[in-house]
Amino acid sequence: KDTKDTDIMPENLQKSEMEKHKVLRLSNQESNRLTRECLEIAMIRLLAEKDIEKISITELVKVAGVSRTAFYSNYSTKEDVLSSLLNQMGNDFVNLIWPYIEKQDYKELFRQLLLRIKEESGTVKIFAKAGMHHRLSIEMENAILKKTPDLTRREKYIITGFFGMFVNILMEWLRNDMEDDIDELSDICNEIFFIAFKQMDQKRRSQE
Repeated sequence: KDTKDTDIMPENLQKSEMEKHKVLRLSNQESNRLTRECLEIAMIRLLAEKDIEKISITELVKVAGVSRTAFYSNYSTKEDVLSSLLNQMGNDFVNLIWPYIEKQDYKELFRQLLLRIKEESGTVKIFAKAGMHHRLSIEMENAILKKTPDLTRREKYIITGFFGMFVNILMEWLRNDMEDDIDELSDICNEIFFIAFKQMDQKRRSQE
């Protein structure tokens, strides 16, 4: 059930995301982009405070500083906002590591990925706390499969297994407050996942 706008919010949620922008006259495209950005940032802020089941659309649009009409012009449900965030992060991570897959530099791939995750640790920890880490791994898996659409069923299972195992390593790293050395973790990941990347790369090159 939606909460009322008069409900008291934590102090750190009282200023809306839209209020943080100096909004002048925008085109429809720019307005939609800004609306989506504010809603997505608001979702992250709220997820840091509570489970998604307890977040109402009324609360979400208030924190974002947009109208319900603007919300429904961009999304159908609050889950769509979360899916958009996870999809964007998953694609960003894959675009970061793809050049290293092409160069078969897997240790550097993991180093760069872990560095980026550490840079975005605040958001990653919020997703992990909300139990969304497996959904993030699925988004990364889908982004990889889009770049290699002709993989065999066996190779797809290898990629699925790879991301499942990587998420488990990531969660252990988060539990250790990311104190473990990134270069050492990169070596470990490289040893474990070399075969998965090697098979995917060989398949891609055979089709060129």
